[in-house]
Amino acid sequence: MKRVDSVISLIYSLSKSEKKHFSLQVIKDKEEKDYLVIYDIIIKSKQPNGNTVKEEFYRRKPNGSFEVSIQYLYEKLTDTLLTLRKKKDIYYDLLNNLCKARMLYERSLFEECFEILSNTIEQAQFYENNEILTIALKLELEYLLRLNFPNMTEQELFHKHFIQNEALKKIRKITEQSSLHNLLKYRLSHIGSIRTVKQKQDMNDLMVNELYIAASSDSEGNFELTRNHKLFQANYLMGAGDYRAALNSYKELDSLFEQNQQFWSNPPIYYLSVLEGVLGSLRSVSNYDEIPYFLDKLRKLISDSTSLEFKVNATCLLFQYELFPYLDKGDFSKLEDDYDDNFNPDTGEIMLGDIIISVDKVKEQAKSYGHSEKREYAFLILHSMLHLFGYDHMTPEEAAIMEGKQTEILNEMNILR
Repeated sequence: MKRVDSVISLIYSLSKSEKKHFSLQVIKDKEEKDYLVIYDIIIKSKQPNGNTVKEEFYRRKPNGSFEVSIQYLYEKLTDTLLTLRKKKDIYYDLLNNLCKARMLYERSLFEECFEILSNTIEQAQFYENNEILTIALKLELEYLLRLNFPNMTEQELFHKHFIQNEALKKIRKITEQSSLHNLLKYRLSHIGSIRTVKQKQDMNDLMVNELYIAASSDSEGNFELTRNHKLFQANYLMGAGDYRAALNSYKELDSLFEQNQQFWSNPPIYYLSVLEGVLGSLRSVSNYDEIPYFLDKLRKLISDSTSLEFKVNATCLLFQYELFPYLDKGDFSKLEDDYDDNFNPDTGEIMLGDIIISVDKVKEQAKSYGHSEKREYAFLILHSMLHLFGYDHMTPEEAAIMEGKQTEILNEMNILR
């Protein structure tokens, strides 16, 4: 049932535009294909699971093969998402160009092959994608060698190798930076803030090594090297408890990202981590006045085209940092003025709302959906809590976020049936 769960998760993660694109991709299948039957079952089910989907499939297609159909649907969905991704993400587009170039060379269309490789190399340099640049140059040099370097001077050949070697140097430096940053984050996540002399010494050793890499690299003008260096500094300072210095580093990172939006990943997960760092630093120094400014930046990152996981993470971050100023200060007077009914008059605690569950309805729906009463109770409580926390399903986009969160939490609690 693992593949079924993957397909269900994929379908629930689709945005409105992605569903439309998938429908256009499969519209040529005029007769009702078995894999489209599964798609229709999942789309129209409120709480699909592997067993109910399989049972409904064989009810509609008694002679069909569920395993073959679910695998084919999985491949069609991933192919559709990949096609869309190529239009939105330069990394996917460049990888696709490399595949095209290989295909053209294998069919002796050398001029077309070298044209694509030349454009890919140019774009990889512009976007500072050294991995793609290295592969593209390797292919180009390999094909030129096979054709005995047509119309090429020795100087031009030397220049191509020089670009390739420079790209490899940058990859090595970035890999060393990433290794140190990962080790820093690992230590901080396991020991928390730096407390003992030994912990400080271990962290200082990492800092010295990272500073050496930064000093020995030509990071000026290179986005990824500069980003990694400043990110390491910011995380180190947060771990050391120097929150004001960390805040300055995170703000420098914010400026770096704002000035280099062409290097943002899609979705912008690195920039999200920077905003999280800024917000965390502002909270640590009790600077609540600036939080709304960065929350506005965070809101702008959430769009219909971003992935479900990114939307959930960004939305949770928004919720947390909208609430933290009230929790930290213990001052809910502004909320009291706006929402008098949201507080318990006896305890002063916020009342998000009431949850009322019908036991008879739980038993009825558990039987109808073919799962345990425990699972139905858990789902209804979770669904209600998410509503109280501001989630909704009035639009397909909202539904995708909320349903994805439900699935994630139920899976973490191991309440599957």
